[in-house]
Amino acid sequence: MKNLNIIFNIKISKINFKEFQNNIYNSFFEKDKNRDYFLNTLWYLEELIELLLELYNLLNLNILKENNFKENNFKNLIIELSDTLAWIFSILNLNKIKINEIYIFDSSLDNLKFFIYNLLYSNLYLIKAIKKKDLKNIKNQAYLIIFYIIKISHFSKIEVELLFNRYKVCPKCNNNKCIC
Repeated sequence: MKNLNIIFNIKISKINFKEFQNNIYNSFFEKDKNRDYFLNTLWYLEELIELLLELYNLLNLNILKENNFKENNFKNLIIELSDTLAWIFSILNLNKIKINEIYIFDSSLDNLKFFIYNLLYSNLYLIKAIKKKDLKNIKNQAYLIIFYIIKISHFSKIEVELLFNRYKVCPKCNNNKCIC
C-alpha cells in the first residue's frame, strides 16, 4: 500500500503547545479565575471578532491573494491570531484542560475561506459546550479552533513562533507571571 502522504499530497507536522499554554497560565490564570467564567468567554469572543474583522479586511483588499502585505497588516494579523490563541488557552486553563501538541495537516486542497468558515462554525459549538460546561466538547472544539488558527496563519505566511513569542512575556508590561 502506498503512503497516504504521497497519494493525497498531505504534509503532517506536529506543533507543541505546552510552553505556550504554561505561559498563558502563568501570566493570566489568577486574573481569569477571579473573573466571571462567562465574562472570560466574552473576552475570547471579542478577540475572535477582531481576528475575523482583520481577515475580512485582508480578503476584501486582496492583500492575501496578491501577497501584498504591508508591515501594518502583518503586525495586526499576528496580534489578532496570537490574542485569539491566548484566549482559547485561557479558557482551557480555566477548565483544567491541557493540550500539549496538535497535528497540522497541509494539503493541496486547503482553502483559506474554508478555514475561516470552519473557525466560525467550531466556535459556535465551543460556546454551546462552554454553556453546558461539557469538558470533552470544549477540548474537541479547542483542538479544531487551534488547528484553524494555525492554518490561517500558514496561509498568511506567518510562522507559529511569531504567535507564541507575543506571549512569552506579558504583552502589556513585558513581565513574566503578571496580572496587569
